[in-house]
Formats: sequence, C-alpha cells, structure tokens
Amino acid sequence: MKNTCYIYGLFDTRINEFFYIGSSVNPSARLSNHMGQNGVATGVKAVIEDMMLDGIKPDMRIIEEVPLKDRRQWEQYHMEYYRKRGHRLVNKRAVWGDGSPEVVNFGAVIYKTQVDEIERRCKEKCVPRAEMVRNLLRFALENMPM
Repeated sequence: MKNTCYIYGLFDTRINEFFYIGSSVNPSARLSNHMGQNGVATGVKAVIEDMMLDGIKPDMRIIEEVPLKDRRQWEQYHMEYYRKRGHRLVNKRAVWGDGSPEVVNFGAVIYKTQVDEIERRCKEKCVPRAEMVRNLLRFALENMPM
C-alpha cells in the first residue's frame, strides 16, 4: 500500500487559475470522478459544466506529493496559498474537521445552513441546480470583502 498521496488542483485555462484544490492517492481516477460528477460538490459541478459548455475540460495539475497521514494539513495549506494569490476556489470545506460549522467557501463565507435553505427553496420552485450555484457564486462575488 502506498503511503503517499497527491495534492492536486483543477485548473481553468480560460482564466488561468485553480478553481478547486484536492487530494487523492489516485489522481487519474479522481479526475474521472470529477468529470463523471458523481458525488462531486455543487461548486465543482457548476464550474465543470460551464467549462464543458465552452468546449473545455478542467486540467488536473499535481501540486505536490505528500505523506498520506498529512494530506489534510497540506490540502488546507494549498487551499489557503492559492486563495491568497487570488484563485477563486469553490472548495466546500475551508478547514478539515475543526469542529466549527461547516462552511461553503465561494470566495465569501456562506454557511451550510444557508446553502441548505437556498437549495430547499430552489427545489420548491423547480430551479435547476446549476442555476442555483450560479446565483450562489454571484451572491458571493457581490458580497466579497475587498
């Protein structure tokens, strides 16, 4: 069994920045999972769908190989590193397992309870999930501290 994993980023070549940072022991299988979008976070799905509409696939870039036991620490480090450099990451978790309320980070903080409420209302009104995510992203951008 391999005791290392890879920290990777999904890169949007249209804007030359990462939109997602993750970790995996098998990056090619993980990329297939992202592309199939089974069990993929809402923000990642929306970006991939938007890229596909433009005829572009996300580029998976390996950032670093790290010990498996330290993967969460390094994934968090790289999320913070790229956010500080202006990359608009759609990672669902800002911090791994610290006991704080789950946060969805679209550049501005939106708490999971708020997202759940928005999802519930969208379902009631039959609003497609991709449109809901676009609206969340628009909200985040409009309310992002400068």
